[in-house]
This record gives sequence, structure tokens and C-alpha cells, in this order.
Amino acid sequence: MKKEKTRWIGHRIEEILADDREWSKPYLEYSVRTDGTLVIKWGAMYEAPRLSFGKLKALSELFGTDKIDVDDYANSGCESCDFGSNYGHEVTIEEATKEVDAFKKMVEDAKKPKTGKVKGRSVK
Repeated sequence: MKKEKTRWIGHRIEEILADDREWSKPYLEYSVRTDGTLVIKWGAMYEAPRLSFGKLKALSELFGTDKIDVDDYANSGCESCDFGSNYGHEVTIEEATKEVDAFKKMVEDAKKPKTGKVKGRSVK
């Protein structure tokens, strides 16, 4: 599979889940469970990103399934200011019929060690 295709799927997911906040940019983590279920963990510090029906519908169309489940999570941070907190959603996509290989390849590529120099050390 071409690298452009795996980059495309990541960019498309980022477009769908875009959040307009200035003060706490959301992050995305991707994984694939052993049963083939696709998982997108989407969170931010201080407050969970806004999840809407339109975003879920776009993910449904992208992956060709209506079997999408959302679990919310919350990890508080500093007792007085909440710095370091983590709030968000774990979006589970089951029985996907489209873009599955691109998603799996993107997850696989993200796990591969990078080559090159990092702070004066060689990384293999």
C-alpha cells in the first residue's frame, strides 16, 4: 500500500474530528484490537473535544459501517488547576468494510522505530 494512502486516511480522520479550540488542541491515537476492531482515542486537556452526530456519520461513511460505539473517559490533573488532565472519547469501529487496510497500515507504520539521529544518538 502506498504511503500517500495511509497518510490520506490519517488526514481525513483529523479533518472529520477537527476541533476549533485555541487553548487545548485535541490529540488522536489509533489502534487495532486483535479482533480487527478499529479504535480512535480522541482527547484533550481540560475538556473533552466536541463530538457530534455529523462527525460520527462521517466516520461511518469513511469506514462503511454503522457499528460505532463511543466511550467517554476522564483523568483529572492538578488538584487546583487541572493541568495534565485528559478528557475524551474512545471511538470503537466494528465491522468496517472500507479503508480498513489503510487504517491498519497507518497504525503499523506509527509503531515502527524511526531511523536517524536524535539528540546525538543513533536510533535504529
